[in-house]
Amino acid sequence: MGSNPAQPRLDLANHSVFDRVHAKSSPPADAAAPLDRAAQNFGSVLWRMLTEPGYARSNFTSIIDELIAAGGWYRATPEDWFLAQTFFPDDIAFGVRGDQENVYSTMLTSLESTPCADHIALLGALFCEAMFHVDLERAALLRSSLMLCTTLWMDEIGWRDTNDPRCPDRSNSIWLLHGEVFEHLVYERLIRNAWAEPAIDRRQCGNQRKFVKALLAAHRRPGQAPPSPTIHSIVLRSPRIEWLVQNRRILEEVARELVEAEHVAQLRESENRKVEKYGRRWAEYANTVRAKIRPPERDTRYCLPVLPNSGARNGSRAAPYLADGTLEKVAP
Repeated sequence: MGSNPAQPRLDLANHSVFDRVHAKSSPPADAAAPLDRAAQNFGSVLWRMLTEPGYARSNFTSIIDELIAAGGWYRATPEDWFLAQTFFPDDIAFGVRGDQENVYSTMLTSLESTPCADHIALLGALFCEAMFHVDLERAALLRSSLMLCTTLWMDEIGWRDTNDPRCPDRSNSIWLLHGEVFEHLVYERLIRNAWAEPAIDRRQCGNQRKFVKALLAAHRRPGQAPPSPTIHSIVLRSPRIEWLVQNRRILEEVARELVEAEHVAQLRESENRKVEKYGRRWAEYANTVRAKIRPPERDTRYCLPVLPNSGARNGSRAAPYLADGTLEKVAP
């Protein structure tokens, strides 16, 4: 208790307990998988989020990007969001359809029903991101999913001590102290982290009006287009997404040309016949260009994998997509 498994020890020839346990020659084949999972959990960014003040708030974007890349997943960037609006506005991965909430619920269900340190870190970083963008409805969903994932992971790795003298039998066993402490840390460090106030010297503002103006400037947020990333679900890399990534440079050039063409096409509303004809020709040109761009079909089978009846959903949580691309039927 209290020792760091990563700290080199003299009695282990200057190796750490972690190095000795996870040495390639140590575990037999049937024990390799659990040890690999243990090593991944031990090296998770979660522990830095729980021990370094301000880490989750200031670095949540890099945490999310890092964990998405490690999973081989995808989440729309502002640049890709713009291309999606131009070439396939029906895609659920970009948060622009009515079933956007079903896809988001799929993401939450997948992460919380396969609990591990990285999934707790990802849900915690997504929560911080939602709070930063003042997306309180999304933050409430993420908070619930974060704490459920934490509880399920503590249960999975064994937080019950059947040797505790206060536990006469397994059925009456209680939580281990470390399980309670871990849940407390997740709640206190990731959910209740206080907002950082801007460093404004009121004396230099001169008067109340200038002070309020300085506060507004310090808290100013970007515009609403493209929307904040909090609405975008994490999904698998579908053929359509791979097509977008591979052709991004060409699509960006075409998209810019379409924006200019459609701007000129507004002249077709002019009462001047020559101007109206000029605008109509540009509108036809824009339609011709769009018709030549043919992305792969939209496919809900590329949501994160979800097992039937996994996770926990309340009345505000939409049904998730299952592996076959159909929505799970929730009992009334």
